[in-house]
Amino acid sequence: MKSSINGEMLHLLLFLALCAPHSLFAQFRPAIDIQITPGVSDVRNFGYAMDIDIHNFGMRTYDVSYVNHNQSSYMISAGFALSDQLSRHSHLGWRAGLHIRNGGFNVSSELLNLTGDYRPDDLLTLPPFNTSKRIDYWSLHAPISFTYQPFDRLGFSLGPDFYYQLSENPSSPRTYENSRNGLLGKHLGTSWNYYPQYTYPFQVGAHIGAFMPIGNKFMVEVQAFTDITPRLTIHKLNGISYRFREMGAHITVSYRLNPKH
Repeated sequence: MKSSINGEMLHLLLFLALCAPHSLFAQFRPAIDIQITPGVSDVRNFGYAMDIDIHNFGMRTYDVSYVNHNQSSYMISAGFALSDQLSRHSHLGWRAGLHIRNGGFNVSSELLNLTGDYRPDDLLTLPPFNTSKRIDYWSLHAPISFTYQPFDRLGFSLGPDFYYQLSENPSSPRTYENSRNGLLGKHLGTSWNYYPQYTYPFQVGAHIGAFMPIGNKFMVEVQAFTDITPRLTIHKLNGISYRFREMGAHITVSYRLNPKH
């Protein structure tokens, strides 16, 4: 009798183990989207850009002053996203994605004054003037959105962005051996009283946008985004530091692999 009861319990446990995941998946069946996202971005801050600060420093034989400039550049990412409503008839929902992202920003330097007797070797600390350089990166991008869709053809999104950079730190000497601050040191300059530093490898940001479903397979979304944590900091020995964030806008085109009929 006891062995019969144990056998029935074992059969019940096996039945639950096999059926519970299927039942759970039946309740939780998110939409799966393939996405591509072109856009434009820049590295600046709220209220000021790189040209807020004029670099002045003197060597033993000459004095120099110059200013950096930032310019916007392209970005593009591609990946997938999962999304669903919080409940069957709710206007609220969520979306979580994972993208490979290629972004960057352009920098240049303008010479304001250079006087005195200087040697070419001394200029290793100075950036190339009147030349624009794109500081390029590849990263994993995980956007998470909380969505509100009060209309059939219009909704809104808001949420955080998480980045993990795959390419080399542009302020590392490995990216340019003649500067202790790498490519950023080469193209922004470096001296005894200031230096650039890039936040690596994690960055955190946020986005806000609006999306429009097209049929039951396509969706177009426009978003504005910004870093929360500074991506680039110019450290100065006088205690003042200038912090710059990646900001921009992009358009995401989504194709749904499992549309609801």
